[in-house]
Amino acid sequence: MPVDQTQNDKNLFAAAPNLLVDDVIAAAEYYRDKLGFQIGPYARHAETDPPYFTMVHRDGFFIQLRVAAGDRPRSNKSYVSEACDMYFFVKDVEALYREFQSNHATIVQEPEDKYYQMRELQVEDRNGYVLAFATPIHPPHDEKA
Repeated sequence: MPVDQTQNDKNLFAAAPNLLVDDVIAAAEYYRDKLGFQIGPYARHAETDPPYFTMVHRDGFFIQLRVAAGDRPRSNKSYVSEACDMYFFVKDVEALYREFQSNHATIVQEPEDKYYQMRELQVEDRNGYVLAFATPIHPPHDEKA
């Protein structure tokens, strides 16, 4: 999955957070089927082993999915109720809301205006991670008479 390095002239141009999951295939399929991501190649230790890693991507954003060893993964929300695990800045949160609704994604917060001037939507993936998608709210410009 190549990353487009021509998007801007900044040194940092992309990030790929790593989420620990219980089943890489099921997690990747949720991101594909419910949230519109594409699935990259699966990594396996041996050809007959289940995959332990993949990356999903959408609109130039990547998420790494890796099988957790040991305890079941936990969302940041399990530690702090207002927390999310990833925050995406988007052009049209309402369009994503309609898309996610039609795909039967688990919506935990419908689009809502926040005090920090963002209109925010939150969804939960099959491992309990909370993803926030938000569009800036532009305050009305003062009109001069």
